This record gives sequence, structure tokens and C-alpha cells, in this order.
Amino acid sequence: MISSDLSKIYCRFFYICFILSSFNTIFGKIMGNPQNRKRKKKRIPPSKAAKKLKHGEPSASQNPGPSEAKLGDFTAKLGENHSQSDSVKEGTIFMDVEVLVGVFNDVLKCPDCGNQMSSHIDMTKKNGFSHYVVLQCENTECDWEHSFHTSQKHGPSYTVNTRAVLAFREIGRGHSAMVTFAKLMNMPPPPTSSNFMRIQNNKLLPAVKQLANDSMVTNAMNVKEVCGNDMGECGISLDGSWQKRGHTSHNGVVTAISLDTKKCLDVEIMSDKCKACQKWQNRVNDVKYPEWKANHQCKINHTGSANSMEAVGALRIFERSLVSRGLKYKNMLGDGDSSTYNNIVEKKPYGEVCIPDKLECIGHVQKRVGSRLRRLKNKSKGVKLSDGKGLGGKGRLTDGKIDVLQNYYGLAVRENGKAG
Repeated sequence: MISSDLSKIYCRFFYICFILSSFNTIFGKIMGNPQNRKRKKKRIPPSKAAKKLKHGEPSASQNPGPSEAKLGDFTAKLGENHSQSDSVKEGTIFMDVEVLVGVFNDVLKCPDCGNQMSSHIDMTKKNGFSHYVVLQCENTECDWEHSFHTSQKHGPSYTVNTRAVLAFREIGRGHSAMVTFAKLMNMPPPPTSSNFMRIQNNKLLPAVKQLANDSMVTNAMNVKEVCGNDMGECGISLDGSWQKRGHTSHNGVVTAISLDTKKCLDVEIMSDKCKACQKWQNRVNDVKYPEWKANHQCKINHTGSANSMEAVGALRIFERSLVSRGLKYKNMLGDGDSSTYNNIVEKKPYGEVCIPDKLECIGHVQKRVGSRLRRLKNKSKGVKLSDGKGLGGKGRLTDGKIDVLQNYYGLAVRENGKAG
């Protein structure tokens, strides 16, 4: 009797252990048992990560970017292992004035008489972020003095100011953002608005334009090699953009991107407004007006509406493609705007021999399906259908249902595009 009871107890015990073990396994899969989780790979710091280049692949130093080519590359001067360097002897850093002046006054000695030195920053001679440091001997009988600017000068502007303007333009900000930055950093005022625009227009803009054009010409040569035909027939994706929405913008840009290499081939910047002309239109009788008129290069290159900028800019890109890029754009992928394509077909930039074919962007078609359904839903508010209910509402055509429908529409077109 006892042995049978013990056997029952053992059986129950092993049964409970089996249940608990199974529950632990299932619970671990659901909740994420640490033993079942995939171990994360140990993160290697960028300073220790060695990037292996493929045979024949150029390094970043061999293909410098725009700012590196025109302003000089700071990292290239430090060498390939600059990130592992313990000291820096070139470049630009932030420095607390109190610390700098304190070190000068405590450490430096006059080279003539050996007395203590005094230093200060002359704010009347500063130029933007380039400041003027003055070192003087404290001995009244010694007239030794040395002064210098905190940045090198290249041409009419200092390097630190040029780099500051480039940095703020790269992040899409202007002079007002630079002023705010200087205030928050407890720094003296940055370059004035006029100097900011002078550096941008006279020094940076020509360099950026030249480098952009060289890059697009190189991209065009690569496209011609990929296409493998002497005529340079290829396809492009063409689209326009404006400075602000609502088709009331005074500035716009049309961009052509290769369908083969996905790189930019050409751009056309358009404007129907010139601030200089507006400034001088009421100063015709000024003695300086003839001189300004003779040297002025007007920014206006479009006289139509903002909505027509895309069609006009696209035609200009097609008309100069053979001369400036050596390419013939045979296929055009657009956003569904028929006026752009119709204008190109009407003008015949390549004559009767080659009429560009129009390709439809599935993403834009999918977007238009959703827009039409939302417009239909808004117009049908208060209208009863045959079942006595409205078009919208719970269980009917909602915004969520429209999103699902347009996504399924795009998916169906993509999966069956090659069937026809």
C-alpha cells in the first residue's frame, strides 16, 4: 500500500516538473527569456573600426566634396589616423576668453625685458568670428607689443567666417540663426548680414555652382557608359519643386535624375523676382543708377505663373541635353502632370526623329487615388445612398479605409506591371 502511494507521489511530482518546464519554455518564448534572445553584437567604436576598401575603389580623400575641395580638408591635413590622434595643431576650436587671457598673463614673458605680459582682445578690430588679440609688456619702459587675428585670411574674408557661413547654409539656416547661436554661446556678434551675403554670393556660390556642374557632367558620362549606345539615349526622372506651397512662389527648381544610375544630371533654377531690380526701380534718377544698370545681372528668368515653372524648366533641360550633357532623354518619368509632357512633345526638342516616351510614377498614381477618394467622401457629406446611409462613417469609407485601398492599388499595379 505504501509503495503504491509513493509511486503515485513520484508520478505526480514528475508530472508537475514537466508542466513547469513546459510552461517556462512557452513563457520564455512569449516574454523574451534571456536564454532565448539573440545576443547583440558587441558594438565597435568608430575610432577602432577599420573600413576595408575593395581593390581599386577610391577612398574619400581621392574624391573630395565641395567644401573640402574649395576650403581645404582639415581631416586630410591630420592624416588618415586623425581620429586616433592625441593632439590637434590645425582646425577651429571653441576657447573661453577668460582661460586664454589667464594663460597668456600667467605664463608668457616679454622676450625683450623678461617681465610679465598682459593680453586683451581688441573688439574694435575684430572681423566676425575672427578676433584681434593684443599682447603687451607690463613694463612701462618696454614698448614690446604683438597682435594677431585668431583666423587665417584668404582673400577678402577670414576662413572661420567662410566656414561658418557654409555650415549654416548647409543646415538650411541663415544669418538670424547665426546671431542666435552666437548669443547662446556667449560669443561676440557674428559677421554682419551684408558680410554674410557677400561671402555666400561672392565666394561660396561660384564654387558650389562649378562643382555641381562638374559633378553632373561626370554623372552624364557614367550614364552614357551604362546605356552602351553612341546616341546617349537614356531615361530620366523629372520633377519640380518650389520655395513655398500654393503655387504662389517666386522661385522654383526642376531636377533631372538618371533612371539608370539614380544620380542628378541637370537642374534648372527659375525665378520671376529680382530684389536688386525692386530696390532700384524707384531710383532711376540716382547718379549711381547707370553704373548699377550696366553691371547688373538680373535674376529673373521666368515670366509666367509659378505653376508653369515645371513645364518651362523641363523643356530647357531637354533642349540643352545634347550640347551640355551629350545625352538624349528618350524616356521621361514624371509625377503625372500632363502639361509638362505635352509641352515637350509639342516643342519637339529632338525633332521628329525622337519623341520622348512618358512613364508614369506608381507612387504618384497611388497618391492620386487616395486624393480622389477623399475628395469624393468630402463632397458626399449628407448624401444618402441606396441603402439609406452616407458614404462615410463607421463601417463605411473612412480615411483608414482609403489608405488601405490606395496601398492595395499601388501593390496591385507593381505586381502586375509586367503582365501587360
